[in-house]
Amino acid sequence: MAITSGQDDEPEDVDVDAAGYLVYELNEWSRESRSMVQQLLEGSEVPYVWESTNLVVPAPFESQADEAIQHVESTAVVPLDPEADKLLYELGEWTDDEVAQLVDVLATEHVPHDFDIDGNLVVLADDETRVEQLLDTIEFPDALEGDDVPSADEGPAAHDVLSDLFVAADRLRHHARDHAGVLDLIAAAESIETMRLPYGFEPAVWKRIGEGVGALRAAIESDVAEDEDIETQADELRTLLREFV
Repeated sequence: MAITSGQDDEPEDVDVDAAGYLVYELNEWSRESRSMVQQLLEGSEVPYVWESTNLVVPAPFESQADEAIQHVESTAVVPLDPEADKLLYELGEWTDDEVAQLVDVLATEHVPHDFDIDGNLVVLADDETRVEQLLDTIEFPDALEGDDVPSADEGPAAHDVLSDLFVAADRLRHHARDHAGVLDLIAAAESIETMRLPYGFEPAVWKRIGEGVGALRAAIESDVAEDEDIETQADELRTLLREFV
């Protein structure tokens, strides 16, 4: 069995005959989802081979393969309605990086889509306007400025909200009853609760941020929470937010 990680040579230090293989049956996945998991495996230098729609990976790479599978499942979108009118966009001149960005933004925006055998994008006709806006953000990034750039949320910019949360958490980790910290935390928490998943965020990460904010707000508003507990939760939230501000 030939093992490939996108290169001609087999990976070093992997005795595939002795280690055995893991087979992931992905026949129910869309073509786009299988393409996404392949890109993740190649990015992590995990060897693999396709047997029809089954993904075959050497056993030593089980954890990396599981992580890639879980990532794709967490961002999977609803399949295209077979009875609905559809549009096709040819992507023949797009680079692999641009296609990867497109896959990510379509999944993040929960836009139903698929790719045909030639690599062309297929979407519902009802989503034409939204899809063309998303295509433009990737194909012509410098042509869009300010309000012309499609956003995953219609309220405050995600970066601004996360920055406010970070500052509030930083205040509260030093003093649980800091007045400005409490007010800013509650205001930002209300924005988070109504905000859709921002572009570039994995659903699991955004959910973890929301849970951290919600837990801290609940502790602040509680009559029984100790100041030390609030400060600990604030410190944990600040650590989580650090990479996004």
